[in-house]
This record gives sequence, C-alpha cells and structure tokens, in this order.
Amino acid sequence: MYEIRPESVKTFITDKNMRLPRFQRKQTWGEEKNFQLCISLFKEYPIGVSILSIEKIEGEKNVKWLLDGRQRKNALSLIYEDPEKIYFWARKFIGFKDKDKTEELEDKYWQKISEYIESDSEEIKNENNNNLLVGLDTADDAAVYKLNDETALIQTLDFFTPMIDDPYIFGQIAAANSLSDVYAMGGKPIVAMNIVCFPSCHDMNILAEILKGGFDKVKESGALLVGGHTVDDKEPKYGLSISGIVHPEKVLSNATARVGDKLILTKPIGVGILNTAMKENLVSKEISDKVIEVMVHLNKYAAKSFDYIKVNSVTDITGFGLLGHALEMAKASNVSIEINSKDVPILDGAIDMANMGIIPAGMYRNKEYISKDVNIIDVDTAIEDILYDPQTSGGLLISVKEELADKLVEDMKLNGSIEAKIIGSVKKKEEKYITVI
Repeated sequence: MYEIRPESVKTFITDKNMRLPRFQRKQTWGEEKNFQLCISLFKEYPIGVSILSIEKIEGEKNVKWLLDGRQRKNALSLIYEDPEKIYFWARKFIGFKDKDKTEELEDKYWQKISEYIESDSEEIKNENNNNLLVGLDTADDAAVYKLNDETALIQTLDFFTPMIDDPYIFGQIAAANSLSDVYAMGGKPIVAMNIVCFPSCHDMNILAEILKGGFDKVKESGALLVGGHTVDDKEPKYGLSISGIVHPEKVLSNATARVGDKLILTKPIGVGILNTAMKENLVSKEISDKVIEVMVHLNKYAAKSFDYIKVNSVTDITGFGLLGHALEMAKASNVSIEINSKDVPILDGAIDMANMGIIPAGMYRNKEYISKDVNIIDVDTAIEDILYDPQTSGGLLISVKEELADKLVEDMKLNGSIEAKIIGSVKKKEEKYITVI
C-alpha cells in the first residue's frame, strides 16, 4: 500500500523501519540526494512531501520504502482512479485553503496530477529515435525497429505459468501465445529463444516435454529455436522471446483502426473460464480438447491473408480479454468500437460455466479496470463475463474496410484459420470507447 507523508525525507534518515530504494546503499546516498527523491506531487511544493511504500514483512514491523521517481509515477498511476482518497490526501497534506471551492480545487489538483504523470511519459517518448516505428506510445503487441528501407525488426517476449497439466501441450500453448505478437504486427517470426523458470528438484523429463512442445510449435511457425535461458524457480514458467521481420511500410498496429471498418475475430473466446472449469473436471473431454485446440492454434494461418488483403489495424486477444484489447485499439486509434455480442464466437460450455460462477480472478480485474470505458446494453451477465474473460493464446482482432471484410473472412478460413467472424464495427469517437449490444 502507499502512504503520502507531509514530512521531508530527513525525518526518516534515522528511522530503523525506513529503508532506502532497493539496490541503493544508505552510505552512498547523502541527505541531499535523498531529499531530491522527495519532490512534491506539485512543482510548487519542491519540499515537504514524501511518498512511501508500506510493505508487510513476516516477523518484522511494517517496512517503509522510499519510492524513487519511476516508482512514484507508478504509485500515482495506481491511485489515480481513486479521487476521494487522493483528494483527501491533497487537502490534508498539501494545504488547500478551506475557503477554496471544492470544484476549483478538484480541477486544479487533477490538472497537476495529469501534468506529473504525462511529463514522465513524454520524457520516455522523447527518447525514441526515428527508426523506432512502434514503441511505448500505444500499448502495442511488440516493438518494431526499422533496420533499412526494406526490413524492420519485430521484437517481443511472453511467458507464463502452466494452465494445463500436460507439459507438452503447455509448451505448445506458451509458444503459440508468444508467436502471436509477431503476427499481430504483420510480420513473420524468424528466431525464437526459450525463457524457462523451473525447480531444480523437479522431474527434468517434464521440462523436456515442455521444451519439446515449444520446439514443435516454433518449427510449425517457420522460425528457428536457437537456445534460451533457464533459472531455478519454485514455480514452472515458460515462454519465448521472438524476433520477426516485416517491411517498414507494412507494419500493422493497434492504433490505425478507421471509422467505418468492420472488426473480425479469429478465435472463439471463453478460454479463461473453461480453463478454470477444466482444473476442477467440470467439463467434458470434448470441450477440453476444443479449448486446447484453440490455444495451440497458431495465428499464422489467419495472418497469411494480410499478404493479399489490406487491413488497417490488428491486435491479439490475450490476458486483457476481448473488451480490454478492443479498448486499447479504440484508445490508440481515437475511435469508438461497437461489438455485437450475438456475433462473438464463444466456446461451447463457457456460458454454462459462467452461469455457475466458474470465473477466473482475471475477469474481475479486467472488468474493474476497463468497465468505466464500456457501455453494455441488454447483454446477459454470463456473456458480459465472457467478453471480459482473459484469454490464453487468443485470436486476432482485425479492423478492415467494410468492403473487404467478407473477402477477408473467406480467405482466412481457406488458409486454415480456426475461426473468422465479423463481430462489430468502428465508429466515430463517442462518450464511451466501447459499446456492446
């Protein structure tokens, strides 16, 4: 948790429960340096406010970590959406006058908070050079760096813990998920490297099966697996760092959806809910096999159509759910998106499980985070939950001109895509970024 304190850092120098930023040694940081870390939330208050991270450590008193600049920015971002608490802190510790009108204070306060966070973001953007075609600006699926007039490098990585017991299948899923970002950028994967966390006391045959699953899926993609790195960890984790290539003028992004476009989804959703149900043996083998088939399926086959049919914008659907990734596309493109819930492909069994309350925690986090930007009209609760459901190795969400949409759907299916269906359209920017009907 975070705590804003009115004292300067000097008051904490001798506090035994106060620790300096991680990886820093007290003797190497003089009072002046520490004091500089404690700039105020407002530039008008360069002294007098410290932000502490309060950490509970078993067997010790609560430990207070002084946050450095980047940590402070993250802390502010986390509490940005809690106006009552942060406004209370502002009145208590920064000293707004009681006679000031509440509305004026709120406007002034939020303006300054926004300036603080955005100034940090602008500083990062200014570090970009002209060859960085896709970077931090749009929460895109991968970074893209122009090497020359004919070739740009796509760089991405992803890894996670097992969601399924079979190690070989887990390896396949993790690889398909990692490769997906390259396809979402319009590229072709060329080189992959394993990222492995595995307990040294565990059966190494299990690790071998995980790696075999990853190897086979990378081979299917046409890329080369050229090594990787392994660390000893209590919980297994696996994924890959992927390098791909794309022509600099053919890079796809989530920031280029156009008003009037149709939206196409290339895999059914409901994977998160059904994975939760599968862990408890609540679904049939037929349903489980279908969920696995969807997760191991490469988005390579849907993306083949991009070579012949021009699309405007693409992202892949993973942990943020369909609505979360649609929201990223809408915000980055400065448009609104309308989704017809009746057209969204949903895996068999997902609605039944959702009605039973078999919901992963990630769905609730997604909903809490993005629901303020979503307008849902007359949609059943179970369907709504599935739209927020976090996906593992999900499909592509594609924005394409209306006159090309049916042709694209047909072509992707001919190329072997497991699904291709029009689920909505792109509208002019409205009050809400996402509307579901």
